[in-house]
Amino acid sequence: MLGQVVNILAFQPWFIFTRMILHLLRVSNAASPLLLEEYLATRAYFDEVTIRHEYSLLLQAKFRLLGARAQQTILNFIARGPNRNAVG
Repeated sequence: MLGQVVNILAFQPWFIFTRMILHLLRVSNAASPLLLEEYLATRAYFDEVTIRHEYSLLLQAKFRLLGARAQQTILNFIARGPNRNAVG
């Protein structure tokens, strides 16, 4: 069910829907590690200023549920710092 909702919201063109996805992933116990990784281990989401609040809350709440590879990817994002060329 959560996956279906996320799929519907993901096709919307505005970041408010991405913010909703990140919120739902954070508050739901039904979020699979793969779905969490799809959003947390994607550099574009890490860099996007308009979703930073929800992204950071999700990261804080669910980082421990990610696989080691996804965790390392995120730690590398942090070590490299923000993409200064990202629009946002």
